[in-house]
Amino acid sequence: DLGKQIEILQKVIDTSVQMKKRESFQVRRQEITEKHKLAAKDGSAHYSNAIREWKDFLAGSASSDEKTKAQGELNNINVRAKEAVNTLRTRSTNLKDSGKKDDAVEMVKKDRTRFELTDVYSEYEKVLAEIQK
Repeated sequence: DLGKQIEILQKVIDTSVQMKKRESFQVRRQEITEKHKLAAKDGSAHYSNAIREWKDFLAGSASSDEKTKAQGELNNINVRAKEAVNTLRTRSTNLKDSGKKDDAVEMVKKDRTRFELTDVYSEYEKVLAEIQK
């Protein structure tokens, strides 16, 4: 029966370790979301810095489950970045059309670092080129 007790204790320890890892990932996700304002709707989210942090996390000693979750977070950030580029395109085009081309170009340029590491950086560059015409 000592073997059975050891087996039960091992399961309890394993479960506890898994719970701590889950909590640790959730805490990390919350930290990145808050630090880089990923939930903000006002154009202040910094997608590139969030991507950099998730890539650092992936390069570390994360478990395969955590790596899968982190990859999902990266995908979500890129989806949000695409939406933000589309919003930037609309806002800057409206500004340009109202005779404020220089302001529109400046608005787009100031957002460059937000999109540098995203999958939609080429889209951002297209927006900038369109506004500069």
